[in-house]
Amino acid sequence: MQRIRMRLLALALACASGTFVPQAMATSAVAPLKVEELTKRASDVLIGRVTDFSSRAEGNKIFTYVTVSVTGVWKDGGHAKQGTITVRLLGGTSSGLRMRVIGAPCFSRDEEVVLFLTPNGDRALSVISLAEGKFRVVRDRNGDRVERDLSGIEFSQTNPVKFPALLKELEEIVRKNAR
Repeated sequence: MQRIRMRLLALALACASGTFVPQAMATSAVAPLKVEELTKRASDVLIGRVTDFSSRAEGNKIFTYVTVSVTGVWKDGGHAKQGTITVRLLGGTSSGLRMRVIGAPCFSRDEEVVLFLTPNGDRALSVISLAEGKFRVVRDRNGDRVERDLSGIEFSQTNPVKFPALLKELEEIVRKNAR
């Protein structure tokens, strides 16, 4: 009995101090969007390569700015005319502080990506629907494929949405629905 009380006390202290986060809290719940819906919501859909990124504190928030060199525009909202775009994401690391948004897309330097974007009013663009709006391009001997990292996203519907695995298929769907 004493052992159970000690475990409950330890659990209560961990919850109160913020060192214990239940699994249900470590996700972002969204309704899954089909590629057609992502395309309709996006002002721009493009393919490009991540060339740089940096984070900085702005007020009490940290933002990460990702620079992408555009290699193709599949839906033109007029934001990729200069050949590069800037994506602004909530979260990042600045001055030793880290802010993390569960379900937000992650980027790596030199990564090739397809992005579904919308303007955020600060001369930068935001990715639609957290990591749902980012596809990583994989080019290898098996062909040109797309992958998604949706870790941290919990879908509010039980019906899984099918996504194309081939880059060519993704482009066809986007172009068809970009009108």
